[in-house]
Amino acid sequence: MRLLIAALFVVCTAGSVGAETLVSASGRTALSLTVYGNGLALVDDRRSADLNAGANRLTLAGVSRRMIPASVVLTGDGLSVLELDYDFDVITPQELLRRSVGRTIGVVRTHPTTGEDTVEPATVLSAEQGVVLRYRDRIETGVPGRLVVNDLPSGLNPTPTLTATVGADSDGRRDMVLGYLTDGLSWSADYAAVVDNDAGTLRLDGRATVTNTTGVDFEDAALALVAGDVRRVSATPPLAPKGAAMVRTMAADAEAAPMPTREALADLHVYRLPRPVTLADRQSKQVALLSADDVPFVRTYVSESGAAVFHPARGTSQPTHPEVRLTFANDEMAGDQPLPDGVARLYTRDAGGSLRFLGEDTVSRTPVGEDVTLNPGRAFDVTVERTQTDFRRAGLP
Repeated sequence: MRLLIAALFVVCTAGSVGAETLVSASGRTALSLTVYGNGLALVDDRRSADLNAGANRLTLAGVSRRMIPASVVLTGDGLSVLELDYDFDVITPQELLRRSVGRTIGVVRTHPTTGEDTVEPATVLSAEQGVVLRYRDRIETGVPGRLVVNDLPSGLNPTPTLTATVGADSDGRRDMVLGYLTDGLSWSADYAAVVDNDAGTLRLDGRATVTNTTGVDFEDAALALVAGDVRRVSATPPLAPKGAAMVRTMAADAEAAPMPTREALADLHVYRLPRPVTLADRQSKQVALLSADDVPFVRTYVSESGAAVFHPARGTSQPTHPEVRLTFANDEMAGDQPLPDGVARLYTRDAGGSLRFLGEDTVSRTPVGEDVTLNPGRAFDVTVERTQTDFRRAGLP
């Protein structure tokens, strides 16, 4: 049975003691994201608000649902943070019903022929495994119509909300910097290599796939991607509730896309994108990471097999097909960039100029100056047959 809840929200703040000041995401002055490969990200969110001298209660809406609350840092000139609260409870039909236990709501029934709605009051007795309602003369389980909640239970917000009690030394508008760590933002590298067999060169394009499952959208954010291992010891917050299917947004014009700038940071590498990006919740976006033309490679054929150690080989050896390995140096010709972990997909063009898929392999993180070897598959026309010519047992009791 499906449950449809229509809520009529009445929120009254006028005249209340300690009324909160909403500092919405629409009032951001700047936003930057530093995304790590292990699902962790640092959010630098800059906003402003009008404050009174003394204590102020601020509601900072639009923060990640998977924020690590203990990591929050809130700073600003003339501000002192007295208290921080993070409210995970957001408005959903089930949560709204659970918060209405013990309260009177309206049950709306629609006449099947006239279409007229009638509303009957009922008290919510339970909302755990289905709903239990007490009417004036009976108790029923299940919902014959829609449920109407006349006001919003306290503590529920449209989005996860961070509330801060801050002290200000004077009246006026203040700029604030909200920084926090969050799970649900990650990135990985993908590579496309188009092989020119006649020239012995390949074109290498690197992409960064950034995925957002934080439960909120990040609009016009300055994006930096960190390659390398960052140690974590804190617990991971629970996953955000499931929502719409994930959408994949590809980079439209790879050849014309401006490349990120790279900076060495301690033992890590940071790639800064040249323009702001918008990351919607439950979206993956690909952005250009690097590009290099005419990278020379060496093709080799490798056949590896375990030798018979404790006894002579028995039976007739069967021909095998060796692996094809393409090796190129990660040097100036390849873009002179450290290569993060990722998957490389290899292509070539046939006699008619059509692109054909050769295979794929993983790229291990490769510093500048080291070689990269890719194995797209096995050779069709080359075979290897092994014949054991001698066998000796030595040094065994």
